[in-house]
Amino acid sequence: MHSDGMDIDSVEHDHSSREELDSFNSASREFMEWLRARKGVYINPGITLADLRSQGAGRGVVSNTDLAPESELFTIPHTSILSTRSSSLTTTHMPEVMKELNETHPWPALVLALIFETRKESEWRPYIQILPREFNTLMFWDEKVELRELQGCEVVKKIGKEEADKGFREVLGPVVEKYANLFRGTDLEFDESGKVVDESLMKSAHRMASCIMSYSFDVEATPEDAAATIAARKARAAESGEANEEESDSDDEEELVYYKAMVPLADMLNADGEKNNARLFHHPTHLTMSLLPTTTTLPANTQLFNDYGPLPRSDLLRRYGYITTSYTPYDVLEVSCSLIVDTILTENAIHLTQSEKEARIEHLLEEGYIDDDAIELAATQEKAADAGGWWTESDEAVRTFQVLTAPSTSHSTDGAKPKRIPLSVTRSSQKYKSTFLAILKNRLQQYPTPDPTANVLTAKQESWLSETQRQRVEMAREVRKGEVEILRRVVAAVEAWAVQDPEAGVPAPKAATGKRSSRDGGEKSGNGNGKRVKA
Repeated sequence: MHSDGMDIDSVEHDHSSREELDSFNSASREFMEWLRARKGVYINPGITLADLRSQGAGRGVVSNTDLAPESELFTIPHTSILSTRSSSLTTTHMPEVMKELNETHPWPALVLALIFETRKESEWRPYIQILPREFNTLMFWDEKVELRELQGCEVVKKIGKEEADKGFREVLGPVVEKYANLFRGTDLEFDESGKVVDESLMKSAHRMASCIMSYSFDVEATPEDAAATIAARKARAAESGEANEEESDSDDEEELVYYKAMVPLADMLNADGEKNNARLFHHPTHLTMSLLPTTTTLPANTQLFNDYGPLPRSDLLRRYGYITTSYTPYDVLEVSCSLIVDTILTENAIHLTQSEKEARIEHLLEEGYIDDDAIELAATQEKAADAGGWWTESDEAVRTFQVLTAPSTSHSTDGAKPKRIPLSVTRSSQKYKSTFLAILKNRLQQYPTPDPTANVLTAKQESWLSETQRQRVEMAREVRKGEVEILRRVVAAVEAWAVQDPEAGVPAPKAATGKRSSRDGGEKSGNGNGKRVKA
């Protein structure tokens, strides 16, 4: 102890904390100075990049003066957007390699571009330096600890760490080793033989992939760029003999209007569905963040919020590593289509050969009655009504039941189409009702405990957890409880279905159009989760 009674360890800890604070704020200042100096960038003097770690929010953009509605907050030209198009890997060092990689594996291509810009001499280094190195997203959770509290939640299947690792090794590994000289001086490490250290590649790739997942935007390409990309995609498909049908071509063209990019400063805004007060707008040569039109002035010292859109908390946790009650209304319960199919067959004692089963499933997919992954049930009946109703009440659900339970003789030789039975007859039958109650019961049983809202970890196990782990466990429990609440609401709705004799004439439950799950798998799918720029 010192003579003043202060503990030496405490002094060292305070000194370390001050150094960390100084380093954090110094990186913010360097970034803002770098960004302001770039040609074409405008930053409203009425905003500042603030340290919000005391609020658990990292960095954030805050007003330092009153701002009028629709005020321009900042403008970032396309030349200051970091993407595979602007990276010096593409513009200078290996343009042909990056062009091909971007066409075949756009997500890994951007990961590689970000890794390359970790060099000390990179023009993007001040920006790269403020991007996080640690994440709270599901990719980094321990499957034996925190992820146990998400057992039964379909979101766990979307993490895809093994698939992401495989993709990084197979797609990025060979490129990095072939051009090792370019990547020396980045965050990557190489062994004595010149091979990239696998652990280093995985760490860097996951860091940058997570930055893309959490921070990127979908930026609208110029008509010229979009046309060139579409033409290249079609040419490659023709060369490989994989020319697609007209329908899939049109889907590709719609998708290719946007490209994944990192937009400095825009990605520093935190998001809140209820507090959203700013939006990023696309222009031919630049992007502009502006306040939303309101009737009141935004007061000084107010945080600026973007919005991720109607994301359920499970996806919020997977992509961004946190949850907030403002996104609770967007929660969904996902029911795997394999569970739906298997339960319908089992409950109705339908015995199909494997080829018959596959043919019927193929028909269901072609008609759009189900997806190949899962259907979504919205948080409440009111929310479900916005999307046409819960899938369990939809015509798609009835057709799915009919296709799977129809006698084999009612199908063509390939088992594709059943005889048409009036939807109302099927919908009002006891067998239909009992089958869907069985589907929901089986879904409930996928959760890990007899009481699906109960804690999975014991009190003793929790006592060993770090503060970060405890926070993750609590968020996981909230997500799981939200799903179970939805499931119970849907069960109650199905139990209330009227059942009638087909000839009795009692009205059947009202038809609805359900919503199927279309959320991507993040890193493992190669599709982005960026925030779409509003036109």
